[in-house]
Amino acid sequence: MIVTITVSYLLWLRYGVYTYERRTSRKPANLQEAMALTVAEYSNYSDIFGKQSLTPIYLRDPMFIDADAIQYYNDRFDNFTEKAWDKPKSIRFSYEAKVFSWDQIHVVGDSGIQVQSLNGSVLIEYAPSVLGPVELAQWNGSDYKLIDASDINFSLPTSYVIEMTLENEEYFGPLAASMVHAHQLVIIDEHFVPVLLCISSWLAVA
Repeated sequence: MIVTITVSYLLWLRYGVYTYERRTSRKPANLQEAMALTVAEYSNYSDIFGKQSLTPIYLRDPMFIDADAIQYYNDRFDNFTEKAWDKPKSIRFSYEAKVFSWDQIHVVGDSGIQVQSLNGSVLIEYAPSVLGPVELAQWNGSDYKLIDASDINFSLPTSYVIEMTLENEEYFGPLAASMVHAHQLVIIDEHFVPVLLCISSWLAVA
């Protein structure tokens, strides 16, 4: 491993090897899941959490994944790819959204957030990130309220659960890099209203 890293580093310095990688994946299985994913990507997290979108300009955490953040990093990748000077030696950008639809679920929170079936089996779990804190907001019928995980205990007859992950890493040199990692869970009811929003992110600049 040490030899591999050393050789790669020397090639990078001597020959200016550029490594760019972009991967985006959205996985709705039908029109309803596609609609739920659109709701998750275009919800107004800025007003709900009182925070800016996920870009390196705003070094506050936690922040969130939305359509603007996804477009920002896509455009940033394209702009760096087209530039012939002053661009990173390495960029890795990925965005993945998984969509699940279930009937009759129960959602509970404690150290993490669990989506359970009626028999108590865990369908999906959103665990606190070791990289950053988690913030939660729940719809109370008229507005969103910031809550603790221990406050979560509700059921839905029909639901759409969206798990979103965004990562962006840029390396300009041995001591110049920026990294963004975000993980998000959104639970949407049968009326396509987001009833629970869970956000966690971590950013670093060197």
